[in-house]
Amino acid sequence: MTLFDLLLAYLLTLGIGALMLFTPALSRGSTFFAVTVPEGFASSEIGRSIRRRYQALTIMPTLLALAAIAPVYWISSGETAAAVAYGVAPLVPVIGALAGFVHCRGVAMRFSRDASSTRQVSLRRDSLADIVPGPWWLHVAPYLLLAAAAAWLALNWRSIPDSAFIVSHLPDGKTAPREVFTIFGLPLVMAGTLALSHAIMPLGLLIRRLPGHRQRVRSINAFLLGVIWSMAIMGAYDSLAVLYGERWITGPVGLFVNIGAPVAVMLLPIWMLLTGRFEQVGEPQQGDRSPDRAWKLGLFYFNPDDPALFVEKRFGVGYTVNFARPGAWVFIGGILIGTAALVVWVGSI
Repeated sequence: MTLFDLLLAYLLTLGIGALMLFTPALSRGSTFFAVTVPEGFASSEIGRSIRRRYQALTIMPTLLALAAIAPVYWISSGETAAAVAYGVAPLVPVIGALAGFVHCRGVAMRFSRDASSTRQVSLRRDSLADIVPGPWWLHVAPYLLLAAAAAWLALNWRSIPDSAFIVSHLPDGKTAPREVFTIFGLPLVMAGTLALSHAIMPLGLLIRRLPGHRQRVRSINAFLLGVIWSMAIMGAYDSLAVLYGERWITGPVGLFVNIGAPVAVMLLPIWMLLTGRFEQVGEPQQGDRSPDRAWKLGLFYFNPDDPALFVEKRFGVGYTVNFARPGAWVFIGGILIGTAALVVWVGSI
């Protein structure tokens, strides 16, 4: 591992810890840790005490993970250090936060005011223009960035070394022969990833939701658009490493692109939260009208009486499936099969 690796590992773990710390603040309406509570409960002394407990259970694992990165960096090397820095360390605050969430939810359940047995929903017939943000060029430009990088590689094909530096995973890479699939593999894979991300946006039309949720769906798609731009910038820039060498990645500009873009994506939902982008107009004090008992551990929604396939999460940003619906398992299976096919295809390049 290099100092670049060390810095990136710290930023990744710290960013994930910060995201998990802010996540409960994204609760829906009158829900508190996925529990329907009386109005004003979150700001009460008991509510603040529960929130402080969650913060402690999130901060402590994050600090432990940060403290472990440097010793592993100095003691180990190669794949072991990379696995800890990019695999284990970022998972520690996630696991700690989820455990803290489940614990705090159990405490909050003592104060639940939910007495409903079914979910009251309405299916709003929105158009793509209602839920997909920005002008059309914001969605096309990321693909043009990747196409420009691929065109530049094609124009400079003879200048690419016979044994080119290939970015297989940041920050480490490998060398490979100058072949079409190895040279153009990264922009192609990134373009496919952008297409899959764009395919998620229209799913908002299938969500049964309350009046006012349109703005939240649009905000989620705006965040997704930010992720798409980040991936496009990194993909277009990093794909040129086959032409300009490893220094293209580890130099000052490479550090800025490959660290700045992910950090910006991590900070985006926090900025959107602070500026009120996720605020729900309409009937915020009615929660999401789903029964508390249908939320298993506050994370998984299982309600056979609810016809909705997608429902808004009570923890974090976005939507989840109703696991009691057969269509949910078809949807999950399709994602798993598509992901496996993409992994196999990338591995064959």
